[in-house]
Amino acid sequence: MRTRRFYLMLFFSISVILFSNCQLKKMVQNQDKITYNAKPDAAESRGGKSTVAVQGTFPEKYFAKKATMTTTPSIRNSKGEVVELSPINFQGEKAKASGQVINYKYGSEYKSLQDIPYSPNFENSTLVLNSTIKKGKKEIPLNEKEIGKVKLGTKRQEIDPKLGYKGQTSSGPTYLYTEHNYKAYDAVEQTATIYFDFNSDALNWNLAFNKKEENKQALKNLFPFVMEYDSVKSVDIDGWASPEGELKRNMELANSRSSVAQKWFQREFKKYLDNQSKEMRKVSNSIVNSIQFNLYDRGEDWDGFIAAVRKSSISDKDKVINVIQSQATKDQKEQQIRNMIAIYDEIDQEILPSLRRAHLKVTCLINLRSDEEINRLASSTPDSLSLNELLYAATLTDDLTKKKEIYTKATELYPNDYRAYNNLGCLSVADDNLDKAKELFEKANDMESNNDIVLNNLGIISYQEQDYSKAETYFVESEKAGMDQSENLGLVKDTIYTIEYIPSTSAVQPSQEAVQKAEKIRTKTEKPVDQDKAVVEEAEAAKVAEEAATEDTKVKREKAADKKAQKEAEEVKSESAPAERGEFNRAIKLNALTLIGAPGIAYEIKFAKHFSVQAEAVGTYYKNGFLGTDKPLRLISGFAQVRYYPKEVFRGFFVGLNVGFGYY
Repeated sequence: MRTRRFYLMLFFSISVILFSNCQLKKMVQNQDKITYNAKPDAAESRGGKSTVAVQGTFPEKYFAKKATMTTTPSIRNSKGEVVELSPINFQGEKAKASGQVINYKYGSEYKSLQDIPYSPNFENSTLVLNSTIKKGKKEIPLNEKEIGKVKLGTKRQEIDPKLGYKGQTSSGPTYLYTEHNYKAYDAVEQTATIYFDFNSDALNWNLAFNKKEENKQALKNLFPFVMEYDSVKSVDIDGWASPEGELKRNMELANSRSSVAQKWFQREFKKYLDNQSKEMRKVSNSIVNSIQFNLYDRGEDWDGFIAAVRKSSISDKDKVINVIQSQATKDQKEQQIRNMIAIYDEIDQEILPSLRRAHLKVTCLINLRSDEEINRLASSTPDSLSLNELLYAATLTDDLTKKKEIYTKATELYPNDYRAYNNLGCLSVADDNLDKAKELFEKANDMESNNDIVLNNLGIISYQEQDYSKAETYFVESEKAGMDQSENLGLVKDTIYTIEYIPSTSAVQPSQEAVQKAEKIRTKTEKPVDQDKAVVEEAEAAKVAEEAATEDTKVKREKAADKKAQKEAEEVKSESAPAERGEFNRAIKLNALTLIGAPGIAYEIKFAKHFSVQAEAVGTYYKNGFLGTDKPLRLISGFAQVRYYPKEVFRGFFVGLNVGFGYY
């Protein structure tokens, strides 16, 4: 058995150690060098969200080549509620990940568009960034960065309504005047009917239909109607016969009944005029004789018969109609009607008697005044004009003051008509007095609650008051009343989302120098695609040399001073940072044993910032002799050490003092 000797020894050694997590620590220490900024991608947007561009710059020699970083923007309201946005992933040049690659030597810029969904709870919120860096299994969160305040809001498209009339071609919301309904030389009509017995053209006021009160009153109203307008255009008289008689006889009856009705009208009208006054009695004959009569013998009223049967209470009315309409000749149809008289009393007593008649229609002309006369009367004696004439008079002038006077007079003379109130509301809109306009529109709506024009005007004024819910209600009701409101409803539903960004005073913002440096970074890192690599490198080297040669000496000194001050500040910060107890590190040790080919693999646990305990294993074997001798060398050793390493001499390299025990 090979004899083994164990030596307990106290030793001191100076080691240079490379730590695998030193680069992450440096990224943590230098995190404030990352610049952050944000700005809205657009002040207004649609689709229920606003977009903000989060951007920044990583400094030179910051981002470890095998490290990754995830930055998650979020908005936080005053209640502490948080909405996370889309994470932004970064990676070093040698990291195996899928984020934006950050150049270690030159640093890099980044920009990420973030969609912020609108919510009333987040109208006033804070935009923050939370980042985590990672290398291998080591993951360290960075400090939260509050980079600015975000104000979210909604609005609708601004409008500039016009004034006009319904039916006019216009784009955009339009306050509408109501129509005056005035038509020069317009025609008005009055009708009445005289009924005749079967196969007769003689007047018989004892017939049931002639004795009906509504028919008697209609005949009496003909003559006052003529006198009211004093402008008879014509009297049209249609003579009809019921279809159950012989065709030739019915044609004769239709003709004679219209003639009888004409003679009755002339005779009764003259009596009416004679009873008016002595003066009227003198001219009554000439007035009656001046009337134009148009007589029409319409013959058998088949259409009237079918329509009357359809409206009747006869249980078999569909069968009756089918039987009559299926007959080939009029004689056959007439015979079928005569057959049905014996079966259906309603046909004999109601339907057929209503078809034996002479129908009178008196047509008079109205609105015979000229525009000049109407305009004059509107100013001098407005009470002599009808409402339609007054409303029409307002359209004859462009003077808004005069329009207002005419419409106001119309409300006094005709207080129960909504039209003048609506039009006064439109004039108030023209005067930019929306409060008065709203009051007048609402009064018009009280009088005519389902008028499409008034509802349209109330919808527009509600829109301008930013009461979009009420505006939509009015537009929907106006559409139900008959007006196309697709354009106005589109405006109401077209929500515009607004965003305002206010940078935080504590946020890290890029200086002018940083902006210039970022431009250089972009220039250096953007390589031509189609050029040879050597040519590209040569061009980059020449560009860097040219920049170095032309840089101002004063700027160099200032940068050197800034760098020195920054380094000192970092050292102070490093000294004052709290210890990371329990941290586990792996290291490769380079010491005297390395000279004989025995590098050490060490594992360390930290107990304080500069103190730790380390376990190390070392081994080597020279079978054919060591250092030119013929003596073989085999070495297996282990150490347990207490370490003190006060200072970093180069990136990732520390000088330390080890005290411990070992065996070999």
